[in-house]
Formats: sequence, structure tokens, C-alpha cells
Amino acid sequence: MIELLPTVHPALILSAGAILVALLPRRWRPWGFVLAAVLAGAAVLGLKDGTTWNYDFYGIELTPLRVDRLSLVFAYVFTIALLAGGIFGLRTMGAIERPSALIYAASAFGVVLAGDLITLFFFWELKVAGSALLVLARRTPASAAAGMRYLFVSLGGGIVLLGGISWWIVQTGSIEFDNLGLAGGASALILGGFLISAAAVPLHAWMPDAYPAATVAGTVFLAAFTSKAAIYALARGFPGTTALVWVGVVMALWGVIYALAVNDTRRILVYSSVSQGGFMIAAIGVGSALAVDGAVSHAFAHIVYKGLLLMAVGAILWSTGHTRLTRLGGVGRILPVVAVLYMVGALSIGGIPIFSGFVAKEMSALAIEDGGFGWAYWLLKLASVGTLIVVVFRLPWFAFMGRSSSASPGDAAGDLALRRSVPVSMYVAMAGLAMVNVVIGLWPTLLYRLLPGEALDYEPFTIYRITNAMALTLGALAAFWLGRRLLVGRPITVHDTDWVYRGLPQRLAPAWNRLRTPSLALRLPHLRDLPVWSPTLWVSGVVVLGVLATVLAVGMLT
Repeated sequence: MIELLPTVHPALILSAGAILVALLPRRWRPWGFVLAAVLAGAAVLGLKDGTTWNYDFYGIELTPLRVDRLSLVFAYVFTIALLAGGIFGLRTMGAIERPSALIYAASAFGVVLAGDLITLFFFWELKVAGSALLVLARRTPASAAAGMRYLFVSLGGGIVLLGGISWWIVQTGSIEFDNLGLAGGASALILGGFLISAAAVPLHAWMPDAYPAATVAGTVFLAAFTSKAAIYALARGFPGTTALVWVGVVMALWGVIYALAVNDTRRILVYSSVSQGGFMIAAIGVGSALAVDGAVSHAFAHIVYKGLLLMAVGAILWSTGHTRLTRLGGVGRILPVVAVLYMVGALSIGGIPIFSGFVAKEMSALAIEDGGFGWAYWLLKLASVGTLIVVVFRLPWFAFMGRSSSASPGDAAGDLALRRSVPVSMYVAMAGLAMVNVVIGLWPTLLYRLLPGEALDYEPFTIYRITNAMALTLGALAAFWLGRRLLVGRPITVHDTDWVYRGLPQRLAPAWNRLRTPSLALRLPHLRDLPVWSPTLWVSGVVVLGVLATVLAVGMLT
């Protein structure tokens, strides 16, 4: 916070920036994006703890700006992610991506700074629109299908959230967004809407489906804003909801198991995000001041190190055109700087001392253990070992140090050829995030001072915690080395819960066609020309309408 700066809502600056970037000549658009990010960062620095804006909307008093320590820490890290992502995409982002990313970021700031449920919902749905465009902006059949699936799942979650907010307002007469607690059907629906956006199992499959389908820069933005805005909403509205502890444990284990199974590097990292989100949600479920601080610090560090990891594999995709482990052997020899920067992010997510993950993740684990959730603590430790195996050992070993299975037998190096070089802007963005990870790891008080409880004098650098981290690392290394032949990755399809709306309609189609019903294609000859995602459109539409009918029915009955 800088006292001399005026109080301006960052969402206003970013919304204006989106319009400006869309209208600027092509050569000025990248720098217009960076300028909007810098100005939004200045606006965040000008926010003062305790500031609120109230607005009378036809007799309803809205609070579009409510600044406190919880909202500020998310605003700070969102600023870092926005600026780093803008620099990373200077050379790669297209005409649709830049305005979409700015609107998306504006909505994320709007969510974390909203003081009432109506404002929260407005920005929540705006966030869906901006993020869906980032997926569609890649302009491939796969991204079109994934973008539409993402859009309809998100809209379904929005309907659940809207139903819960409407019910809550009728039930309580209040629109204030603070600790809601799980006290009835209305709050349960709100919690469900938040959990869908947080990628809670089994409502998580949209994330590993959509994020890897986006552009190289779009994936970085997606990983920073959608699920972390949901983590903020859970920390604000449902701290101490015990059920979240076990939701988080299931997420942590589920995500790491799938990360061990899939072959695409970006999907590996996105599944690890599902797992890491489980740690945060479990800590929120404990609800103590230390637990909330742990969840928030973990979210902060996760945005920084996962952004770095996704930038690294994005740079590889940009340069080689490949993301599968089975096609990427020897990349470390042709892109050594990318490999080194990736390892900074990997050591951070692995919780290695002097990196950001170590000073953030262990706080959550301590709070969960102190809260009396012994089984949850040890299961999360097991998930931590899985994270080390996946991100620190498996992906670097087979992608950077191994030999591509697609290389010719006579090629001793087994390296892929570079299609194009990595732009300097990508290196600058990755180096910046790597520096943030190291600085936080060396001087954790810089992060702890931002937390709502200021980490309650938590001391990360104790002999026990350092020894524990190194023991987990050595155990994970031994497990990986013994099982490395099973972890090489295979180019196969790994089904997740999204099979219900992706695979099931195709399985039912033959049975449907055998029915003696009038053919819709006879009446609509153009039906065969619809895009590949049209079955998903129908299935998702039915799901959305079904959710809406259920919400309305429950509300009327109560």
C-alpha cells in the first residue's frame, strides 16, 4: 500500500485497458496490455485496508469494493500473474487473447474485492466469459470442443451459485459476503458453486480438459485466476467447514494419481493443480487462523510457481510443437535455460527449502495436524510424495534428460528439432517468476506480512521441517527410480469424470439410432454439418436446465 496513490478499483482500469487494447494498432497492442497491467498494479498498491465503496442500486446497497487483508493478498498475487503473463505473451498473444485476458483479470479482481454476493456473482460470470475466450482463442478443433465444454460446465456452476445466492437473500435478507457457514440448503448451493470453480472432485474434469487446450499464454492466465478466485471465496465464506477437509484430501490424491498417468506435460501440471488445490481446501476446512493463513500463502505461492512451470512447458510447445512426454526427450539439451527455470518452479512446488513452496505449504500441513485431522495430514503427505515424483522427477527426467521415442534410431542425441526460438520476452517473464519464488523462499516474512493473520509467528526454517522435507524428497526419488519404467508415459486416452458428458453420449448414440423414431436429420438436413462439439452442447444444455429446475424446485418447497 502506498498512501500517495489514489483509490481506484483495478477492475475499472483493466476493463478500460481491454477496450483500448482492442482498438489500438496491432503493433501497440502488446505494450498496451503491459501498460494496463502496470496501472492495475499501481491501483492495487493504492488500496488501503478498510476502504469500502457503497453504491445504491434501486434500493439495494452494493459494495463493489471492500478492501481487507484477505482480499489484498490475492490482489497482489493477481497483479504479479497478470504482468508476468502479459510479458510472456508479448510475441504470442493474438487479437482475441489480449482483451479477453484483461477482462478475465478484471473479473478476478472484482471477485476478490467484492463486498456483497450480487457484485460477486456479476464478476463471477464475467470471469467465465473471459476465460472461455482464452480457450477458444487457440482456434483448433480440440480447443473449440474443450472451450464449449468448459463454458457449459461453468455456466452450470454459475446457475448453482445464483440459486444459492437468491435463496440466501430471501432467507436472510442480507447480501453481505462474509463467513456464510454450511447451515442449510442456500449455503450448500453457494458452496457447490464455489467448489465447481475450485475444481473439486468429481466436478474437476473441466480443468484438465480446458486448460491444456488453450494457447501458451492463455493457460498461464487460466491457472492463475479461476480456481484461485474460488479458493478466496471459500476462505471468505466457508472457513471451518469440516467437510472441506476431506474434499481437499480426495482432490490431493485424485489429482496426483492422474498426473502420474497422463502423458501430456500441460495436463500433468494441471492435474497437479487439482492436487494442490486440495491442500488449500483442506486447510480452509480446518478454519483456524493458521490454517487460513496456510491456505492463502499456498495459493499465493502456487500462482507464482505453477505460472513458471506452465510458462516453461508453454515455451517448449512454442518451440517444438509438442507437449507429450513421449515426444520430448532431450529438450534440456536444446533449451537448457528453459529447463533450469522449470526446475526452479519444480523445486518450489516440491517444497524444497529456500523455495516458495517450502515456506507456504508446510503451514497448511501443520494447521491440519494441529486441528486433529491426523489421517488427513498423512494422506496429504502421501500426495506430497506424489507431487515430487510427478513434477520434480518424472516430467524433467523424460522430457529434458531422456530420449524422444519419436527420434530415429541413428540419432544419438534423440533431440527434437526446434521449429522456432523462444522469444526473449518469455525468458524475461520466467526469470521474473523464478526470482519471486526464490525471494519468498529466502525471506518468507515478505509473504507472511501480507497474510490475514500474519502467519502467527510461524517459523518455517526449523531442523524438523527441513529434515522432513528432505526425507520426503529422498523417498520420492527412490520411488521414482524404482518405478521409472512404468512412468515413462504412453500416448493413450486417460478417462476422467468428464466421460459422463464426453464419452457417454457417443456410447448411447447407436442405441438411440436403433429406435424407430422420426429422423431429426430429415427435417434438419444441416444437422450433419454442425461442429464436433454439438453433442456436448445438447448434453450440457440438458444438465444446465436440470440444475436450474432443481434449484427452483428446492427453493419453492422450502
